Amino acid sequence: LRHVITDVQSVHTWMMERSNGVSQTHPLLQELRGILALLKSTNREVADGDYHLVPLCETLERVLRTGLKQPNSLFGLNKQDYWSWIEPLQDYYFNQKQNPLLRQLVSQIANSPKLHTPQGRGRCFIRRALCQKLISVPVEHLAANKRLTSYWYGTDHSIVGDPLLIKELMSILFEVTEIDFQLDVNHCSFLDETWIIPVYMSVSLQPVRELGVKVGHTDHRVLITEVDKDSMAYQAGIQPGYMLDELCGETVYNFAGGKVGWL
Repeated sequence: LRHVITDVQSVHTWMMERSNGVSQTHPLLQELRGILALLKSTNREVADGDYHLVPLCETLERVLRTGLKQPNSLFGLNKQDYWSWIEPLQDYYFNQKQNPLLRQLVSQIANSPKLHTPQGRGRCFIRRALCQKLISVPVEHLAANKRLTSYWYGTDHSIVGDPLLIKELMSILFEVTEIDFQLDVNHCSFLDETWIIPVYMSVSLQPVRELGVKVGHTDHRVLITEVDKDSMAYQAGIQPGYMLDELCGETVYNFAGGKVGWL
């Protein structure tokens, strides 16, 4: 909510200044440049836990959402997000050369069983595109197709849809690709809800009849509620309150208690 209020106030001020010929940039781009300068000043690889990583991802997301239209969304249903245009972008190439790395990345994210919302897939794309230095590619190709750009973005309030601001955005994104990112791209299921990747613990146990844990369910997730002190799970360090993300290599999101037991 704080970001929304701040964005509205900043954009209103920017629009007033721009109408008076004072400002030509956008507050979100100024914010993005500030974060980028801080990341470059450290002169080191960016990993999960870096203080500036989440602000960078949040600001990139807000840039891509600013001025985003809602085509094919009736009465607020089937709400579109920036992933909604990134996923089918490869189908709209004409004279441009396709990027096989981008196509592979989009396909992997679209087919991931760990992600369940456009928001989660979009966030996963941003994180993985940062690692693969592809963050500028989809914006560059969208901007090259003016009809497609106008389909997804307006020109009055957006950055991507503005002919001048999109150039500044591209310049910033090219600078972002100069930074090396080493992020956890395997554990992504919580991106549906948050940018913050929780601490993961991988446990390998010998085959047993019972793990010695009881589970409950909250928000489609499996929560460990009790751990038998005589069990191998307890010896492995598993504690009540832990979220179970995968079991036997299979994601357990939205699993019923019976299916978790079956695994």
